[in-house]
Amino acid sequence: MAGQGFNFSTESYVTVREIRRNHPVVDGGCRLPLIIQGKTNGEIQKQSLCARRARDVLGWTAKYSLTEGLARTVAWYRDFLKDQQS
Repeated sequence: MAGQGFNFSTESYVTVREIRRNHPVVDGGCRLPLIIQGKTNGEIQKQSLCARRARDVLGWTAKYSLTEGLARTVAWYRDFLKDQQS
């Protein structure tokens, strides 16, 4: 398995706008405006991760929903960064 890449995902398509609207933990309660300018050339309009290989090769399955996974990730980073400032 050395050198192989794996995607770990709930395999659900979600937009940045939906994440901001439905998962407020991402911005820590700081409601900065979401500005979508649509000016980038060659931007990928839609994409999602396929975790099939992680399931097939590693027997992996998603343990958390997107909402819980985001909350746990934000909490981990808060704790980690807090410890870095001490």
